[in-house]
Amino acid sequence: LDLPFLRGENLEDQKIREKILPLLQSLEGKGFVKGIKVSEIIYGEKLGVNLYLAQEGVQVKLGHVGFAGKIDKVKRVLEYLRRKGMNSRVIDARFSKKVVVRPRNGT
Repeated sequence: LDLPFLRGENLEDQKIREKILPLLQSLEGKGFVKGIKVSEIIYGEKLGVNLYLAQEGVQVKLGHVGFAGKIDKVKRVLEYLRRKGMNSRVIDARFSKKVVVRPRNGT
């Protein structure tokens, strides 16, 4: 199967793995974005969950909770960036009402 790597702190703790399971289900259920695959899911106590997108090389910061809604926001941002022909380096969706995008140099 073509699945992302799961890395991070304290992954031997079953509670942490159970916390990340809804994220995997929301990625699969949303079909995320056509042609975009998640290469890594990284968990850290301080920052929460970060995704790395395979082809774009974009880091997506999701935080600790509310993954399904955040994935929807990130999906809309990625579609917008594609339409505008822009590239990003980091997409930060940890906030409740906004998504912050840091562009790549030169775009």
